[in-house]
Amino acid sequence: KPELHITADPAMLLPMATEDQVESFMLTNGLNMADSYILFVLRPWPGVEEKKAAMLKMAEYAQRQYGLKPVFYALEPRLDLDLAEELANQFPGESHVIAAPNLGGVITGMMNKMKVVVSMRLHALIFAAAGAAKMIGIVYDPKVSSFLDYMGQNRYCDLAPDHCRYRSG
Repeated sequence: KPELHITADPAMLLPMATEDQVESFMLTNGLNMADSYILFVLRPWPGVEEKKAAMLKMAEYAQRQYGLKPVFYALEPRLDLDLAEELANQFPGESHVIAAPNLGGVITGMMNKMKVVVSMRLHALIFAAAGAAKMIGIVYDPKVSSFLDYMGQNRYCDLAPDHCRYRSG
């Protein structure tokens, strides 16, 4: 029987980029440092097609109620960029599409500038937690709900049922 060791995800250990690096990345991608944003990190997965309208409604609500501009973010551009662009094109107001850089510290720093991070991707939630951003998880796999539970974030959406849920305990 192999010996098992519990370790932290290396993403939690990435150093934060400098303020100048983060600001440069955001400005290069059309984000004004004075504005407030809600970041959506979605991925193609069974069940996501049925949730696209709900994600767009969430983005509209966040913009209308809180002045948050939506950013559709491709953490894994090769897989996620088409979905991010599709949602941005369907959004009735101003939105942005960004592909992740190859610098984890810039990703973490940028997420720290977001008011809210809504994500299906575990590593986006890890980066958001490392940057102390507010986060909402969209569960497609038990690893996402396990991380959110561990972080004490017991409000999240599940792709399987037709609603979001609150898990207590």
